[in-house]
Amino acid sequence: MIDAHEFASNSSRYARLAHEARAARQTPPDKHWEELSPALRQMTVSQVADIPRKLAAIGLVLVESDSASAVAFEVSDEGLERLAEMEHDRWCAVKLEQGWRQGERTDPGAMTHVSLVPYRALPESEKEKDREMVRRIPEQLTAIGLAVAPR
Repeated sequence: MIDAHEFASNSSRYARLAHEARAARQTPPDKHWEELSPALRQMTVSQVADIPRKLAAIGLVLVESDSASAVAFEVSDEGLERLAEMEHDRWCAVKLEQGWRQGERTDPGAMTHVSLVPYRALPESEKEKDREMVRRIPEQLTAIGLAVAPR
């Protein structure tokens, strides 16, 4: 089992590895880590650092990818919604920390965002973005040589 504190102390490196692996698979390739804005790098590090908390919520822990206890990342529809809400709450917290506030429309110049509301108030299309972030967890873990196992 990977210690949560050890994982957190390496979250910047893990976020970079996960981003670079995903960027390389996209057509056209996404920006390299160094080309991302500091705010986007912060958001990515936060998202990766939060993976152990999300896994714990559904009874999983991090292990090395070659661990005999590793299992496929499978989550029920109910679990997916729970993790998507956790992801949205994390995203909101980072945005607020960066100085953003809720607004009638998203305006980067004014630092307002229409989605800075509770998960239940989001339109389905926005909830799907949070679900997609949860669905990316296995891809991120593979990029950093980790997997999941039952707690």
